[in-house]
Amino acid sequence: MNSHRRANHSPFQCYASGMPASEVTTKRGKGGPRPKRAERFTIPPQTFLRPPEWLPAWRDNHLASLALPAEGPLGVWLPQHTSWQQQQRIGDYMPTSTRPLWHEKRGCWTVPNQHFLRLAGELMARNEQIVVGREYNPYEACTSSCKNAQGPLCTCCRAKYHGGGRWRRGWTTLAEFDTRHDMRSWHWVVVCRRRANPGSGTLSVQ
Repeated sequence: MNSHRRANHSPFQCYASGMPASEVTTKRGKGGPRPKRAERFTIPPQTFLRPPEWLPAWRDNHLASLALPAEGPLGVWLPQHTSWQQQQRIGDYMPTSTRPLWHEKRGCWTVPNQHFLRLAGELMARNEQIVVGREYNPYEACTSSCKNAQGPLCTCCRAKYHGGGRWRRGWTTLAEFDTRHDMRSWHWVVVCRRRANPGSGTLSVQ
């Protein structure tokens, strides 16, 4: 039994063809079929989410940005992030019950506008500067009700005097400019967070 097995199934014999292993190897070396190599897999480069057309650049760069329209949710855009990465990062900044939603027309992720100040603080803590935009009505008069308001939502006076400007407490304004897009007026500020110098009791720009 064992001798028969050795005769018909020699360890030096190809089980598939029945030919001696040396002969099979020789034929393959003379132009016979060679085993195919697995194709090399190349990971495609990540595609970062392009800035929306309404988002202005500052000094030829697009910074982490917030855009608060007169109506609708707060728009958010982050540089050097894919769409999925933006969704995940913004979601990390929000309460667990709040999920960013994609706004097809605006081309960005959005969150409810009541999270405006929270998200601004989160972005400033992680970026040297950010851009904050607010839609405003250039024909709306700024009244005492605006100047004495408590919250940050406002469409008159470019929000400069809204609530006495207290909603921007702790911010340093680096630049301001206006834009107009789709017949809507926007006021933008480039800001960073201020911090106290240790031992000096004064504030400095980060």
